[in-house]
Amino acid sequence: MSSRNAPNPNSPRPDSPDHSRSEHDQDHAPQGDAHAAPGHATSIAPHRGSVATTRGICITCAPRYEREMSDPAKPQHVFTYSIRIENTSRETVQLRTRHWVIVDAHGKREEVHGEGVVGTTPTLEPGRHFQYESWCPLASRWGTMEGHYGFVTSEGDPFDAEIARFYLVAED
Repeated sequence: MSSRNAPNPNSPRPDSPDHSRSEHDQDHAPQGDAHAAPGHATSIAPHRGSVATTRGICITCAPRYEREMSDPAKPQHVFTYSIRIENTSRETVQLRTRHWVIVDAHGKREEVHGEGVVGTTPTLEPGRHFQYESWCPLASRWGTMEGHYGFVTSEGDPFDAEIARFYLVAED
């Protein structure tokens, strides 16, 4: 992995603003392959990542195993993931909260609740997206993540947008 915001595998907290980077794209076209379906990133392995849409909020998750930051002897496996949140609705929305459910191969379940993502609570107008990267350490070679983001519309209507389950898999 490049030197960009490398995660510290000794830190137990995923979605930490100190170990993530974000992009709030208000002026540029979405990234990805020109042949991709509109609104969906192409850099995910379909058998590991996920895409879910709730009320026009499309959330795409793309995980990666970080071999050089992992230490199987401890055991500790480090995974990074990229999240793209695209507003395909006609409403302006603001992401307020996050709730993650992380389960490793041993059945250990961890729930993470917090405000916003990577230290911000982005507001997304129709047609705009927000993208960030974060990471998650696991004691096993594989696990899953899923959850939801809490949003509120410009009219004050709260709702949860699903983050569909995606798979963290240590590749040999």
